[in-house]
Amino acid sequence: MKTDWEQIYNRFDPEEPVPLERPGWRVERPYNPADQLKPELNRPFGDKRFLIIGTVGTGKSTELHQLAEARTERDFVIVVDLWSHFLDKVGDRSALDHVQPWEVIFLVGLHVYRAAEDRGHHWSPDTAARLATARQRFGDTDGGPMIDIAQLAKSVSVLVGGTLDGGAAAGVAALGAVMGSGRWTLPIGRRKRTLDQDERVQDMLQVVNTLLGELQSAYKRVALFIDGLDRVRELETVHNLFVESSLLGKLVCTTVLTGPILVRRAGLGATIRGFDTRVLANVPVLGADQPRTLSTEGGRFFRAAWSRRVHELRAEAAIADAELDTLAWTSGGRAREFVRLVRMVAERSYDAGVDVTTPALVETVIDARRRTFELGVNRRHVQLLEGVIADPRHQLPDDAETAVLLDRFWLLPYPNESEWYYPHPLLLLAKLRGSGGSGGA
Repeated sequence: MKTDWEQIYNRFDPEEPVPLERPGWRVERPYNPADQLKPELNRPFGDKRFLIIGTVGTGKSTELHQLAEARTERDFVIVVDLWSHFLDKVGDRSALDHVQPWEVIFLVGLHVYRAAEDRGHHWSPDTAARLATARQRFGDTDGGPMIDIAQLAKSVSVLVGGTLDGGAAAGVAALGAVMGSGRWTLPIGRRKRTLDQDERVQDMLQVVNTLLGELQSAYKRVALFIDGLDRVRELETVHNLFVESSLLGKLVCTTVLTGPILVRRAGLGATIRGFDTRVLANVPVLGADQPRTLSTEGGRFFRAAWSRRVHELRAEAAIADAELDTLAWTSGGRAREFVRLVRMVAERSYDAGVDVTTPALVETVIDARRRTFELGVNRRHVQLLEGVIADPRHQLPDDAETAVLLDRFWLLPYPNESEWYYPHPLLLLAKLRGSGGSGGA
């Protein structure tokens, strides 16, 4: 056996969801609300607007893509990746923390325009002019020429699935920005909040709904999937997007969003306007009764996540089950953390020139990750985390610093029956060792 660690490294990218062209890599999750949405989206009646919330890195994007792929037989599918747009096109990640509902609606309009045009729909010049005018009315374009919607739409990257004309369904695939289309230049996420009742906001919604209506009247239903709002870190923005505003829930098509765990943390679930909220928690590698022992279902999930990505490389034996279990427990049930740890193992194993990694190499990787992960943990954080360990029900502390613990993944949610919380296993290895947290899988 000759292990190609470079190939393994490339297949475990912690910043990317399961590639659309690799559906076999996806593993069925325990306690997965996304699977429950498939029959609900199939119903020919009722509103179909869902908000999937969860911690960053739990696999929401992968599940969203799977839901989108499942709709291509029936709907024209459009997937908007706001995180990539703000990161790669706008070049300002923090602007997403202050994005307004009408700005999201405008971005949806651009993605709809681009997706339909790519699939052969010819928009009239009046359509582009109405969208440009709606945006121009917000008065922050420095008195320049009218926005060129056709050109601006070429700057966005969008995932599109299905067909407009009812022909053979096409799977979800990416449409990248058109070469030479340039960077995003419009102000976004950097202005005073504009309320829903503002005439300009209502005009923007009406224009974008007209685009959707035109497609659905001429062809078939549109299913819109919006990813990236789970990255919003400001509670005020979360309130503005989902509680104070009802704009996102008024798009005239099936709409599925990913949202931030802040919704759950702040107790906003019942106040969300226009959406049915579902929670995608971490894979339950811990059990509430035995949190320092890898659960059977958690071990099964992550062993499958490994084997499905390396099967065609004939590399399943490159990491033994015992070491995979150690990595699974150490990940805390965050899919992204597990993928990151596997990638680090591939690096160290390549350097060591071995075809099968060793327990010592795995421990070296875990120790390196632990030292990075626990940076910034202070005495108050330790006290709060020890309190969660000591609490038989493992509930969230009533403390302002709890937000920090959750934001930095030092405290994680688990879904076994009722939701409960526990410190990240990487912290149990040293920082919380005195709390009975030593050991793992």
